[in-house]
Amino acid sequence: AVADSYEPADSSFNVLHEGDEEENEALSAWIRIVAADGGDIYQTSAMQASGWTFPYARAKRLQDRADFFFEKLVSRSGRPYLAIIYPVWRGSTLVGWVQLALPTEQVTSPLSRLMVSLLVAAPIALLLAGFTGYWLADRALRPVEVIRSRAEDISQENLAARVPVPNRGDELSRLAETFNAMLDRLEAAFKAQRRFIADASHELKTPIAILRARWEQAIDDPKLPQEVRTQLIRDVEELARLNKLVEDLLLLTRADEGKIRLAHEPVNMAELFSSLSEDARTLGAARAQHVTVEARDCGTVLGDRGRLYQLFLNLVDNAVKYSPSGATVRVSCERRDGALLVTVQDNGPGIPPNDLPHIFDRFYRVDKSRSRELGGSGLGLSICKWIAEAHGGHIEIKSTPGEGTRVEVLLPAAD
Repeated sequence: AVADSYEPADSSFNVLHEGDEEENEALSAWIRIVAADGGDIYQTSAMQASGWTFPYARAKRLQDRADFFFEKLVSRSGRPYLAIIYPVWRGSTLVGWVQLALPTEQVTSPLSRLMVSLLVAAPIALLLAGFTGYWLADRALRPVEVIRSRAEDISQENLAARVPVPNRGDELSRLAETFNAMLDRLEAAFKAQRRFIADASHELKTPIAILRARWEQAIDDPKLPQEVRTQLIRDVEELARLNKLVEDLLLLTRADEGKIRLAHEPVNMAELFSSLSEDARTLGAARAQHVTVEARDCGTVLGDRGRLYQLFLNLVDNAVKYSPSGATVRVSCERRDGALLVTVQDNGPGIPPNDLPHIFDRFYRVDKSRSRELGGSGLGLSICKWIAEAHGGHIEIKSTPGEGTRVEVLLPAAD
């Protein structure tokens, strides 16, 4: 404004006329107007009192290279100032300079306030951005968590479940649709497999029964040579093993399809183990083993007595089969935290650690040659696991090679 008010006719500045409102305001500032030859045209009282000289040599040197430049000044009291110096041109002719100085704090204070504001606002902005980002991410990934949670519930026994398909029409929706289509194919394959096993088991039962009846009848023939009789006895034993395998397969297939209805009635466990003890001792006696059953105060379980009996007889049979002659097999039952803990302990060879995770898999054998020799089908423990879980219980096997095996069955108590 000062530069624009220059009047070349009388080499004066209109803004500085006596009584001008701008001059009254400017008097309290540090302003100096300098002619082209370096002489002072005007300066405020504050500028006069400061004692600062105009940097004429530097102004001349920079007049063609910069529109303005800065200069640091210090008052007599040691107060720092910052001055800005503008050249005043009229066309291509330099007519002088305008120098304006301000205390440094007037420049730095707004910057300091801005810095403080930024220091306060930045963390708040970051927190808001973080919460907003978290909310957006959670909203975007919530369907993924729903799909993951539903996928965890899908198993071989529950292939009918499907993951929800988000109504968004994006990649996530297409992924869920593809995953469900894959489950459809898996379910169809498992159903076909179960149907084949069930049909094959049914078809095999009749010819096995006929052959077994014929050979047992032939064995009773007194005219039959001893060599033939011995071979027929072995064949009948193999037929019995094959018949047991077919029955176990049919049982597990029907269990997978949910077609087995279990009784839900009180079962006195002390009475059940009393009945079991006689069969258990018979199994042990055949291999010169001692089987003990301790189950005086076992309480009651709601379930199917026949299936529970099958569960524990299978476990005793396994312990007897894989324990050496003269070994001891112990069966015990005790109450524990509102449940019944049944333990079957043997001192056999034990199970290697690598085999333990697969011990309940169907057709899995730790010692395949010995299992076949003993008549094992590889389905006994799978059936035990199904019976325990069907009664709301849990079965676990703990074993150390060379120290024997401990099987624990935990069943909810009814009393």
